[in-house]
Amino acid sequence: MGNEEQVLLLSWRASVFGLRVQIALEEKGVAYTYREEDIFEKSKLLLESNPVYKKVPVLIHGDKVVRESLLILEYIDQVWDRLGPSLLPADPHRRAQTIFWADFISKKVLLLSWRASVFGLRVQIALEEKGVAYTYREEDIFEKSKLLLESNPVYKKVPVLIHGDKVVRESLLILEYIDQVWDRLGPSLLPADPHRRAQTRFWADFISKKIYDSGRKIRHSKGIEKEEAKEEFMRHLKILEGELGEKLYFNGDSFGFLDIALITFSCWIHTYETFGGFSVEKECPKLMTWVRRCMERESVAKTLPSPLQVYQIACLVKKKLGFE
Repeated sequence: MGNEEQVLLLSWRASVFGLRVQIALEEKGVAYTYREEDIFEKSKLLLESNPVYKKVPVLIHGDKVVRESLLILEYIDQVWDRLGPSLLPADPHRRAQTIFWADFISKKVLLLSWRASVFGLRVQIALEEKGVAYTYREEDIFEKSKLLLESNPVYKKVPVLIHGDKVVRESLLILEYIDQVWDRLGPSLLPADPHRRAQTRFWADFISKKIYDSGRKIRHSKGIEKEEAKEEFMRHLKILEGELGEKLYFNGDSFGFLDIALITFSCWIHTYETFGGFSVEKECPKLMTWVRRCMERESVAKTLPSPLQVYQIACLVKKKLGFE
């Protein structure tokens, strides 16, 4: 069975999924080599070993590669079946039940959202930044599911984060929840300093209200109202460009809460420009440089839909709402 072949584990010290594998290997008494991964600068070996998800943990046993923590646990239990105690019950039904509940634990974070929601996309980026495993459920914003209506009975809108028996609504509140609950995973999203934290919340609220409202007016208004919306939109972006200044990110050298709050609007810029007939690049070049910098992050690049997709969706929504 090749049990004596070298065993290498690629993981990260705070990964709940990688820690599972370490405990299983220790329980079985399997000798292995541990290799710490930088989740922001992933090694060539990790990317080659897990080209689909590009995440830890990965177990390399000789020439065999096993990915996903629960699958690795089963592999360990079967390959080293004569070492240590069995990890899975022998009875088929109990085994199936164990696998079911283990999968439930791994996927107990559920996000209800919509593919083009700037607010839902924020939550996805935050979860990716923290390395939190979650299940995504796409919502139809015109035919809302019973789960969404029950989870958010006040506003009846996405995003909604369901964490076990806890329900969290409103994107900025969800971001804070993620930052606090998974405080040991990934970087902190909010600054530790109370004043900087308050400032971050202020600007995030500004973005949610001002940028969203003026962008919506550009898409759905005509004539003088559209021109006023364009001026308002650009005025708000210039204010934010001033707040960014010469910094790499709004929090300085590190990507954080405020960057997440704003970057999701970038995939809508093409739509705003097309409906409004103007250029954000021309008016706010530093802000667009920041956009490109953020797009280099895996969490952002893999989450945001393409500008063309967003434009097509916006046209369909506009038609559905009767604005044409």
